[in-house]
Amino acid sequence: MKKIFLAFAILIGVANSYSQNVPANQQKKVSYFVKAATDEFDLNRSQQKKLLKAREDYINKYINLMQDYKKNAVSEEYKNTQQNELSKIFVQELTEISKRQPGEIQLFLDRMREELKNV
Repeated sequence: MKKIFLAFAILIGVANSYSQNVPANQQKKVSYFVKAATDEFDLNRSQQKKLLKAREDYINKYINLMQDYKKNAVSEEYKNTQQNELSKIFVQELTEISKRQPGEIQLFLDRMREELKNV
């Protein structure tokens, strides 16, 4: 119980220190994702920080891409290509950080996709 509380407290502290770049409504989802990954893959503090930064970078780039698309600054084809590339890069980073097999990562991401809808 103490470990869980400590891990959560550390996660909140780290999330707050990095949260300036991510919109407030997305920061809650980023924190949820990182906590779930920490529990799922038994990540240490260093891995948590790396994952938090990787997730925030992914979210920021995704938001910027969608804003450009809504302003008609980029085509739908470009948007789709960039979305796939952003996802691919994030999955590679998550795989390296967690040191898990891509199959495990994909199962986790599928679960997170559903859970994050309710966060």
